[in-house]
Amino acid sequence: MHDNQIFRIALITAVLGIAGMILFSNQIIPQEVKIKDITKSHIGEDLCIEGLIRTIESHPNGLYILSVVDGTGEIKVVIYSQLNDEFNRQGTSISSFENRRAKIVGRVNEYKGNIQLIMEDTKSIKITS
Repeated sequence: MHDNQIFRIALITAVLGIAGMILFSNQIIPQEVKIKDITKSHIGEDLCIEGLIRTIESHPNGLYILSVVDGTGEIKVVIYSQLNDEFNRQGTSISSFENRRAKIVGRVNEYKGNIQLIMEDTKSIKITS
């Protein structure tokens, strides 16, 4: 093959690959794990859990902490006030999540020695029942 043909094939492949990544990026979800399997080695990663939102703590500064259980363990999911404001703009009350099953995506974080998830946008939670 001539250098021109190789260049064209490489260029077309790169353009198609980038277009595919853009088209499918919204459909890529983080790895789904059981709560018991989340460790400090996951800090900084986005993970997906599915479980029952057992309790919701509301704090005066707009912070919410969800306690989620999945049969293997329990983890706290933190919703900061900015995200709470976004839920409110969408007409969703965080307190309505209590005692509901949900899939939640969050970034693994450590606070005072405990592993927790930080929810980063309103699309990070899907109520399943």
